[in-house]
Amino acid sequence: MDLRAAAGEGIAAALLLGLIMRRRPSLRSLFFFLVLIGLIAAVVLHYGGQEDSSLFFWHPYIVLLIISAGDLGIYRRGIGISRELLFEKLLLWPFLVIPISSAFIMAIGWLIKLYRRNPLELFMS
Repeated sequence: MDLRAAAGEGIAAALLLGLIMRRRPSLRSLFFFLVLIGLIAAVVLHYGGQEDSSLFFWHPYIVLLIISAGDLGIYRRGIGISRELLFEKLLLWPFLVIPISSAFIMAIGWLIKLYRRNPLELFMS
């Protein structure tokens, strides 16, 4: 697994999220949608030739965990620390939201890997 690539993508995305939250907080959900699309592409490009499917899971998990940690810093600076925020960012995201998102990316990435030569095979069976 390429930890440097995952960490680099996570740090870059966290910095970009910080800029977006400072300028236009309304674009936050669009940002996360684009991050998911970008992670699917990154996973397929990085690990498309390998057979280990855990790489398809751990790469996005690390990236999303770094983004979540950066997002916690943004919230701390903006609105302070509350019990709900700590519950959300320290328990809910790492143990529920990020694994579900990573599993979604893993499934889509693995399907793209399997059917990239002929995507119509996916719909014809």
